[in-house]
Amino acid sequence: MIKQKKEFTWEEIEAYAFGELQLLPRDFFDMSPRHFSLMLRGYNEKKVDNYKQTRLLMFTMVRLMGDPKTAPKTPEALWELPGDEVHKPSDEEYREVFNRLTKWQKTSEH
Repeated sequence: MIKQKKEFTWEEIEAYAFGELQLLPRDFFDMSPRHFSLMLRGYNEKKVDNYKQTRLLMFTMVRLMGDPKTAPKTPEALWELPGDEVHKPSDEEYREVFNRLTKWQKTSEH
């Protein structure tokens, strides 16, 4: 099954940058598209790693305390995470998003 790419609005990008990433507006607007995309990638990888660590702890507890016949054999069998198959956008996808950003900035300046 092919995943559909979600189109993000400029408002959603700003909300994520200011809320989730806790960037100040001036820092966000001073960033290059490449640096912003690398920041997003790093943030998302860290988030997935935190989930994986939690899953591993849960798996260990289930294996220690549960019935060996019914306990999951792997952490992934216990808890499937959205980040198990992380889609890393291509350079072309990054360029497309930031071309839209540039167009929006030019239209909002006038």
